[in-house]
Amino acid sequence: MSRKKDNPIQYKKAPRIKNKTVRIGAADYLFITCTFLSIEGEEVAGLCDSIGKRVYVNQTSKVSDVETLIHEMAHAAFYEYGVIQHQAWCRHLEEVVVEVVSKIVAANFRLTLKK
Repeated sequence: MSRKKDNPIQYKKAPRIKNKTVRIGAADYLFITCTFLSIEGEEVAGLCDSIGKRVYVNQTSKVSDVETLIHEMAHAAFYEYGVIQHQAWCRHLEEVVVEVVSKIVAANFRLTLKK
């Protein structure tokens, strides 16, 4: 279980799966596949850490790995291209947009993650 002091993110990296780097805008995000992922004690399917430039995907979640990866990468794109806002209604709109995009891409393309 990985957790740094004062970090609300806890995760357990999936064994035998190599971390990948994904270019989003001008930044390289480390893509980490986990067997457990939680934020402040609540288990989640995925997470975009725009400060640490990491995208986490919980492979044990009921949501598909590909859909979760697309969802979290869309959050990173919002941040990297300066679209992110801190008002609550903007965060809600961002969540709606990334959810819709991830569902459309997952439904129309047969994408799988390489192990």
